[in-house]
Amino acid sequence: MLLICSHSDREKLISLVVNLFVRNPWTMQLFEMDTIPKELNNHPLTVAVRELMKVMGVGGADSLMKYSVKWAYLIEHEEGGLIKDLKHEIEKLNFAFCYSASGRFITSSCPSCFGRFTNGQVAAYLPLSPNVAVCFSKDIRNANNRICIVNDDDAMDINSIYSSLDVERARYLIGNSTSVL
Repeated sequence: MLLICSHSDREKLISLVVNLFVRNPWTMQLFEMDTIPKELNNHPLTVAVRELMKVMGVGGADSLMKYSVKWAYLIEHEEGGLIKDLKHEIEKLNFAFCYSASGRFITSSCPSCFGRFTNGQVAAYLPLSPNVAVCFSKDIRNANNRICIVNDDDAMDINSIYSSLDVERARYLIGNSTSVL
């Protein structure tokens, strides 16, 4: 029943979960991070940068513009943004290191996952091994910041987040046995 993480460790863990989620190719496509927004495409500053780069002979400005869009999404900014907003939402949740003696946790090519358990509760999930997963949920009151031993049914309920993902988001499911998958 000892606490596992300090406040600083908890912040780092939340940052890891959010960054693994946001930097996933599926999330980047969802938020159109690799495209230049239409309103930015014809902006006078964009037109000027394109013309300047053309005159200088350094190539097109599109790669610079796409970099800027990704930077806006992927770097945590004081004034807000996707990463800061997601971190703020997860900070409201309790968390536990869930332990499954039978090694029932799965992961995927999108290891950090946000979704709903079968009971409808919103959660964030990051499997660390077949036996241990970090779960963020409002349901985890009594085990907040502790190790929580889960039975096979609870582990499969946590895994249900992955079973609800489409193939574009989680191209590969990874588990330690075919029966779990």
